[in-house]
Amino acid sequence: MHPEGRRRSDIAARQILGSVFVIAATVIILIGYRSVPDANTCYPVNLWDKEAGLPPSCSTVPSVGYFAAAGLCLLAGFLILVPWWLRSLTATREGPSA
Repeated sequence: MHPEGRRRSDIAARQILGSVFVIAATVIILIGYRSVPDANTCYPVNLWDKEAGLPPSCSTVPSVGYFAAAGLCLLAGFLILVPWWLRSLTATREGPSA
């Protein structure tokens, strides 16, 4: 395979992989928010906890694990995509190569 063709296929693979990581982060956060109860469900539970002198036991926010996993996916995606993006910016500014 020609070196230029291999380079282009490597760039395309990086773009796809980076995009997959960014999309995965979005999906993880959406799943996290779909897995928690809504405010109408949590309010009576937390009211009972308050009357019993206990801290609230129901939350409408996903656990930290969802945010940690999504953050790692975003970090990986950006580490893959940003170098490609910066190279494409410098190539655009330099003009077409001869």
